[in-house]
Amino acid sequence: MPADRKAWEAILAWHERLHPYGYGVIASVLLCGNHANIAAYFTETKLEMKDAYAATLSLASILSGFLTTFYAIVATKDDGFIGKMRAGEQFQRYLLFIREAMLLGFCDAILTLPLFVWRPYEKSQAGFSGVVFCLWVGLSVAAILAFLRVFRSIFILLETPIRDQGAR
Repeated sequence: MPADRKAWEAILAWHERLHPYGYGVIASVLLCGNHANIAAYFTETKLEMKDAYAATLSLASILSGFLTTFYAIVATKDDGFIGKMRAGEQFQRYLLFIREAMLLGFCDAILTLPLFVWRPYEKSQAGFSGVVFCLWVGLSVAAILAFLRVFRSIFILLETPIRDQGAR
């Protein structure tokens, strides 16, 4: 295999593993940099942040609950298709992706609860409240991308043929 191909595959593997976190950090930084413009837009259009908080809380709770159930089924099943996949490295990575998405979704839901009362976005455009809001947005982006990674990965696992020795 050419060196360029190996390097490219290593880059893709790192991207697959870390992209929810990286894009979450990027979203936080971009929001902090444009905080005043976004606050002016929300004020001008009369959009309510409590609606965004409610939607985030609902989505994170529903997806975390779904993934918890899905993880319990997949992690404990030893027969059939899942039993054949269990020995493979991709399956172990997939279980890690599920655990990460559950944790990010849980943290996002828990962090969203106090934001309903505190409303840092509406109190100030800079300072501690602004930083908390930017971090919340980054966490929400990371959680959504982690959920999407799990859902995308299941199709990759299902479409990859299983070798006779049980590994992928």
